[in-house]
Amino acid sequence: MYNTALGRKPNHEMPAIHDVFKSPDGKITVLQNDLCAGISPEYYAASVIYSEPPWHSGYDKFAKNTIADGTSYRQYIDGFERLIRVMALPALLVCGKSDLKQYCPSDAINITFIATDTCSAKLLVYNPVLLPFDYKELDGKTSKEVCEIISAKCKCVLDPSCGYGNVVRNNGADYVLSDIDTDCLLWLRKEYANGLCQARG
Repeated sequence: MYNTALGRKPNHEMPAIHDVFKSPDGKITVLQNDLCAGISPEYYAASVIYSEPPWHSGYDKFAKNTIADGTSYRQYIDGFERLIRVMALPALLVCGKSDLKQYCPSDAINITFIATDTCSAKLLVYNPVLLPFDYKELDGKTSKEVCEIISAKCKCVLDPSCGYGNVVRNNGADYVLSDIDTDCLLWLRKEYANGLCQARG
């Protein structure tokens, strides 16, 4: 979602989505929510948080291309940390090395994480003792591998900055997918219109 929004022209005329979509099999919940504004009630179904938030270097452009226009990166990060604190869940946030100082990970463990084949990043692990597995299993894993692990071992995964739902795996977990980008949410609603197992891929 983040990279897609960076390359897209702003479309501020696209209306907000006010209803909550639930797939027929109950595995996928999709909704629009701005982390800077608060926590959606649907979030409380989750047992773990996973997200790949926008990076600081591109946030202003990202915000202008979505309904986040007018918010600062600091407000966005504050929203994430408020979410983790209030919900008191284990949380896994992908963070660029240069962005570590933007967070306040005094209560988090940062471990080596390979976001792609060409880009090293950090995975901030908040409340690791609450995970149903040893967080050290995630050390050195790719984003795909991390998503496979948490989807297999956690009951319900919340991604509050979900984009096109890269976190979703068909191996056990339910998902609460939230974003501020209307384009992404409309795509997700179409993708999971017939349920997780019937998704196009």
